[in-house]
Amino acid sequence: MRWLSTFTAWSLAITSALVATQAVSHVIGSEETHESYGACASGHPNFPNEHFRITKEEEWPLYSWTPEPFDPGKPSVLFFNGGPGQSSHGQEWTLPGWNVIFWDQRGVACSKPKSKSAYLDQSRYSIEGTADDALKILELYGISKVSLLAVSYGTAPATVFAHRYPGHVRSLVLEGTLANGTRELHDLAHAQKILIRFFDDLPPDDQTMLRSWSTLPGISPTWFSRLGYYFLTLNDGLTKLGLFLDRLKEMGVPDPSFFDNFGDREFDDDPLGFSAVVFAAVACGELSQGIDGSTSGLVVSNQALVLAEDNGAKRLCAKYGFRKTHDFLAANYPVENKIIYFQGVLDGATEATQAIEHFRSVPQNGASLYLRVDGGHSPLLGEITDRFSNQPHLQERYRGYLSQALYGEDPNLEAENMVIWKLAKHPGHAGR
Repeated sequence: MRWLSTFTAWSLAITSALVATQAVSHVIGSEETHESYGACASGHPNFPNEHFRITKEEEWPLYSWTPEPFDPGKPSVLFFNGGPGQSSHGQEWTLPGWNVIFWDQRGVACSKPKSKSAYLDQSRYSIEGTADDALKILELYGISKVSLLAVSYGTAPATVFAHRYPGHVRSLVLEGTLANGTRELHDLAHAQKILIRFFDDLPPDDQTMLRSWSTLPGISPTWFSRLGYYFLTLNDGLTKLGLFLDRLKEMGVPDPSFFDNFGDREFDDDPLGFSAVVFAAVACGELSQGIDGSTSGLVVSNQALVLAEDNGAKRLCAKYGFRKTHDFLAANYPVENKIIYFQGVLDGATEATQAIEHFRSVPQNGASLYLRVDGGHSPLLGEITDRFSNQPHLQERYRGYLSQALYGEDPNLEAENMVIWKLAKHPGHAGR
């Protein structure tokens, strides 16, 4: 089944991401060089088909690439990935008529500094700094104007970029939007209500089964909410979660190792992939990850799902000694360019309330918010990038919608079920 294949692929991706690519570290004088510095001088060793470019800064070069040869005659879209600290390597999607430009944000994968001490310095990382780095990527390709496509955490630096450099921006397209870095971002109050309602609607035998699994040795008490939040990042996630639990029930009591993906999270640095340092520097500094009392977890108790603290990132903040600097607030970065939002109502990562807050406070000259009722974290791009999709015509239509949005045009979704997609328009604050 497609959804099960998707879940299997996700599990393998998580496992692969934890396998560190080893590089040789050495010392020049008294300054230790980062083990990955220069490792991508001839391209990422694991992704040889990338058409890459590297900025010329010796201290901290930035790595960028396109899946197809760059064509200066085409418009370009710059992609801001989530995380923070997440790598885009391995993403192979393209968009007809566009240059799709990926890049490793500062400290991630191939964008490592020469100095290891610089890599571990929290002050070298920020949302504003990431936005300024993006300007260097435009200069690297000789681009004067670009469309921005951002997902999840990436919507924060993309918003700052559009605020600081409006003349370089054709349009801003956001999915899974982040509006503020307060505790609200992590408590996931709406997603909790969705999962509690889902659990309450299960047959009594299924509830008993989940309680029994929660008592297996070595199982994290919050395994079910972690599983649920993952499925809520997918489109039509509640249906897929129900099918997944049905499949588990058919298999009998799962091997306890199955629950490892939903256990206490350890964030490991992958020298040429995910950066735990970048994650901690930004998430602890500007996104309230290190605070006490976050209640995003849900525990299967004797009666129902009950709230519990679940904030494994606190250990990472303590490990690196990174501290909170301030809460990111998108409202501090008003944007003059047209903004188009695609947001899933069921999003279990950045809730729809974040997108609505951004929509109400940031656009100065108009915005359109497309809400997908059964949508997850990436309701539009997620369909385009789904490698297991058996609906090529739907993917083709969604590519067309994305292309329209990147030109700053409202996509014509009349071919879709308008019960699923809802549209809200904002005139912008400048005209009020």
